[in-house]
Amino acid sequence: MAYNTVYKAMCLIRRAILTHAHDAELYQGPTACLPPDFCNSNSATKAPRPGLIPVFGLMGQNGDTVVSLIPEMRAETVYYLNLATANLGQVVYTDRYQEWETLIFCGKSHIVTNQKSEGSVHVDGSRGFWSFCKTRLHRMSGVSALKFPLYLKELEFRYRNRGQDIFPLVAGYLCDFMPKLD
Repeated sequence: MAYNTVYKAMCLIRRAILTHAHDAELYQGPTACLPPDFCNSNSATKAPRPGLIPVFGLMGQNGDTVVSLIPEMRAETVYYLNLATANLGQVVYTDRYQEWETLIFCGKSHIVTNQKSEGSVHVDGSRGFWSFCKTRLHRMSGVSALKFPLYLKELEFRYRNRGQDIFPLVAGYLCDFMPKLD
């Protein structure tokens, strides 16, 4: 199969997973916190407009992990919080902030000037998910900032359903009606 065919199929699967996420309304539809070009598989641009790099929070709850978009925060805001940061390629993550064990965003890491080495930023409670996530994000060194929410939600889905056959879940998600985004 051609790379572009597989890539488009994976984007469709990731969109279906995102559509069924607990916080899907933050990503799509009339109440979305992201501009329409985010998560759009047809978007021609590779980078978000300046000032629109979203930040995601990672939190462990009752042995489970939640990754959520933090609507009121942008990557530029992380600079003013004076948190220790580290990066995996374009993916930047921080030390603990309020209830979040780490803040994560994908984009221009030069925005954040408080860079530490990768091992010096400690992510506490979701050690299992974070190591799972870091390993896979490291392999996806070329992930686009616009598609980052799709990849992050896919990783959350895979982690939450580890030890299970995910094919029936993904097939069910794909067969459901996807909402119209217009």
